[in-house]
Amino acid sequence: MFMVCRIPNIPRLIRFFITSLMLWSLAISGSYSATPEKATEVVEEVIHTVNHMLHNNFPKAKIYAGIEEMFINKADTQYIGQVALGRQWLEISEPRRNLFLKIFQRYLAEKYSIYFPRFIGAEYEVIRARTTRNDRTFEIVTTMYLPNEPPFPVYWDLVSLDDEPRIRNITVDDLNLLVLEKKVIGALLEQSGGNLEELMRKLKYRYQ
Repeated sequence: MFMVCRIPNIPRLIRFFITSLMLWSLAISGSYSATPEKATEVVEEVIHTVNHMLHNNFPKAKIYAGIEEMFINKADTQYIGQVALGRQWLEISEPRRNLFLKIFQRYLAEKYSIYFPRFIGAEYEVIRARTTRNDRTFEIVTTMYLPNEPPFPVYWDLVSLDDEPRIRNITVDDLNLLVLEKKVIGALLEQSGGNLEELMRKLKYRYQ
């Protein structure tokens, strides 16, 4: 199955953020049993979601809210947040975990929406969708085509939660979303002296 999307000529350094946003922008209504085919449908829905926001000139606040909703509904943000926070996740209470996740989701939405307008221009193809390890995890492989640059692969990892594919990771040009956010959050936590409240304050205002 192939699917084409237009995005702009962009520097290689920001590929990761743009394709990550494409990944995190996945949104499908309804429920179903997760399969590689359904995971592919999730990818195809990116076009509708992204184009709708771009072509309707959504204000920044509405874009933030829309992307944040996608994180909440279509990504395994608890897993991502747990990996990013590391050992401290195990040491905090459930209410503090929930508060961290709420702020973390908003931080991710604001961070990746910075690159949101850069989608129109090049092309990509959905090459393969398959199960990995077991029937609950999936990998989607796409090839990206940017003007004046060689094609490059993008690997999306999904997991079945409540019978729906949810995003856990993305790898672009050897940049791994989980590893990247773990490094960023780890560095911010260190700057905060290991204080979770200070970390959450930094995340809350980092892209405002």
